[in-house]
Amino acid sequence: MTRCLLTLSIALASLESLQAQEPWANRMFQGVTHNFGNVPPGAQLHHSFKLVNIWKAPLDITEVRVSCGCVTATVTKNRLLPGESAELKILMNGKAFTGSKSVDIFVTVGPQYISTARLTVSANAAQAEGVAMNSSGIQFGTVSKGQPATQSIEIRNLADANWQVTEILKTQTAPFELAVENLPGPGRAYRLTARLKTDSYSGEFREEVTLKTNDVLNPTLKVQVSGKIKGTLTYDRNVRLAGLRLGADSVATIVISADRPFKMTAINGLTADMKMQPLPLEARQAHILSVQVNPQALGDFRRVLTVQTDLNESATINLEGTAKQ
Repeated sequence: MTRCLLTLSIALASLESLQAQEPWANRMFQGVTHNFGNVPPGAQLHHSFKLVNIWKAPLDITEVRVSCGCVTATVTKNRLLPGESAELKILMNGKAFTGSKSVDIFVTVGPQYISTARLTVSANAAQAEGVAMNSSGIQFGTVSKGQPATQSIEIRNLADANWQVTEILKTQTAPFELAVENLPGPGRAYRLTARLKTDSYSGEFREEVTLKTNDVLNPTLKVQVSGKIKGTLTYDRNVRLAGLRLGADSVATIVISADRPFKMTAINGLTADMKMQPLPLEARQAHILSVQVNPQALGDFRRVLTVQTDLNESATINLEGTAKQ
C-alpha cells in the first residue's frame, strides 16, 4: 500500500510541476488543432481528437466548453485510468456561420490537480457563387471489413457553364478510391464516387478530399468522406505528433484493441530515429505502445508502422508531425 501511495504521489507531483509550463492537459491529446479548409456553406463537419491518459494517476474530464455555439464537443469517456484513451468528438455546423471561422474548445481534467487543454477547429464556409452539393459529404456509415461499399455526391454549378473540376486530391492512405463523371445540365455538374478498398484498415475514418477548380477566386472545394470499417482490431490509423523539436525526444502513444485477447507478434517500420520497448509476450485485449521519436531533420516527419498480430490481421499506423527548432 505504501508503495502504491508513493507512486501516485510522484505521478501527481509530476502533473503539478507541469502547470507552470504549457497546460499539461495538452500533452494528453494527439494534436490540438484541425482546419477543415474551404467547405460548402451548411456543411456538417466532423472531427475526433484522441486523448490518452499518459500519467500514472486516474483523471476525470470535469468540463468541456466551446467558444461558439456553432460547435458541439463531447467526450466518449469521462474517467480515464492510466493508459486509457478516449475521443473528443467535434461537430462544426456550417449553417451557423459564413466565411472564415475559428473556434476554441476547452477541456478541463482533474479533480485534484486541474489543467485545461485548449484545442482549435477552423473552417471557411465559402464557395463559388452557384455551386451546390446534394449532401454535406460522403458518409458510409458502418461497413464490415472486406465488404464492397460505394457512396457518391453530386456537385453542380448553375451560374457558370465553364466552371470545371480540374483535379481531385486525397491522401495515399485513404481507405477508398475515387472516380468522377460528368452529369448532364443544367449548368456544369459532376458525380464524385468513393469506393471502399476491400483491404482497408479497421476503425473509424474521416478524410478530406480536395477538389481543385478553374475558379480563380475560389480555387478549391473540400468534401468530407467518413465511415467506420468494422474489423477485429480497433485503432487510430493516423497519429499526429504535436510539438516535435529537432533532436529532441517525443513520445507517440498508440492504442490497439480487439474483441478478445491477442498478441502482437512483430512491428515493422521503425527507423533509426525511433525507439520502443520490446513487444509484450502476453495476450491482452488492449495494447498500449509508446514510440519514442527523435527527428533528425527539420520539416515534415512521416513514418508508417505495421503491427502484426496473431489474429490474422495487422494494424497500420501513420505517424505524422512537423519538426521545428
